[in-house]
Amino acid sequence: MNKVGWIIFYLFLVIVGSYFAFHGLIAAQGFLAPLVIAVLLAMVVLPVAGKLEQWGLGRGLASFIADLVLMIATLGFVFVLGAQVSLVVGDWDKITDKLEPKIDNAIQYVEQKGGFSLDKMFTMPSFMQSDADSTSAGQQDAADAEQQKGASANASQDSPFGSFSGRNILTGAASSAMTFFGFLGTLILVFIYVFFLLLYRNKLRKSLLRMISDDQKERANKIIAKSITVVKGYLAGRFILIIILSAFYVIGFLLLGVQYAIFVGIIAAVLSIIPYFGNIIGGAIALLFAVVSGGDIGILMGVVAVFVVSQFLENNLLVPYVIGEKVALNPIVILIIVILGQAVWGVMGMILAIPITGILKVVFDAIPVTQPLGYLLGNEGIGGDGEGVMTKLKKKIKNLFHK
Repeated sequence: MNKVGWIIFYLFLVIVGSYFAFHGLIAAQGFLAPLVIAVLLAMVVLPVAGKLEQWGLGRGLASFIADLVLMIATLGFVFVLGAQVSLVVGDWDKITDKLEPKIDNAIQYVEQKGGFSLDKMFTMPSFMQSDADSTSAGQQDAADAEQQKGASANASQDSPFGSFSGRNILTGAASSAMTFFGFLGTLILVFIYVFFLLLYRNKLRKSLLRMISDDQKERANKIIAKSITVVKGYLAGRFILIIILSAFYVIGFLLLGVQYAIFVGIIAAVLSIIPYFGNIIGGAIALLFAVVSGGDIGILMGVVAVFVVSQFLENNLLVPYVIGEKVALNPIVILIIVILGQAVWGVMGMILAIPITGILKVVFDAIPVTQPLGYLLGNEGIGGDGEGVMTKLKKKIKNLFHK
């Protein structure tokens, strides 16, 4: 086989291997996701366990206390967020009643000013309608049968009690209970993993080093240490940023008179952990609740101003000082891995994509053969010639705080 043939063969293997790898990750999400989360969180609380051991506590007790601190912080945050969510859910009918006419008016305004109909934009083309009609015709009988089957249910919904039938209430309660207990079970499993990862961390490290030749063990130790530093700095910094941004958003929204300001502020701050998309979604949610609060142009402009100021402070002050260059990935790589993470593990994949890729960059940078990949992932050499306005402004801010 010539050189071109080998290249095609290896490319084929990479494509097939990637295909099965991604499908395997998706299929094993229920097992792998809690374990990966636990590994990353164990890196975050590892300094706490180490400090407790220096104070004379045993490995088991120190690991338990560090895990307990993590558990209290997580459950406290979940409790605060859950309390705010319950308030919004309780008033959901009122919120939708206020939003629906606003959305209808916005659609009418766009259609009048734009001179087109949104319904026609989303209407299926004529050459596709024949196929769709033939397909739907075969489904019509089943739909009619289903409609007759649900006639009694529709009659009950038309009654004064409507959807508040015993069956609907029990079904909704069972679904909510299953979701809650599933989330609680996953959370408990993560904390159990964290405890044992802290307890047996030396054994895990030694097991990993036994797979490596003696002349490469020093390099492997450096990779492990730097990976822990990267993950710890990024996740701990992000947690601090969420607290700061939550306070900033809540205060700003309260001053503007946005309803459910605490809920909106916390949600917007939490979503900021997702690069690019999180701030867009958080801003959209804030604008929707600004509409619920009256929809005055002053409130809407105020919400936009709060997000503009918060983004400026986050990118130019908070991130450089709280997180720093712990995960030095270039923007296009961040965008790609976030989209890829969503395709594999959903929202959780979007959150985990950056720290995992940060670890990969540490590994690639430490191995000569893969250093080009590390350079590709990093943000080295992506600046233009000279300094831009934002770079100069960042330096001025740093000099101001260093004085």
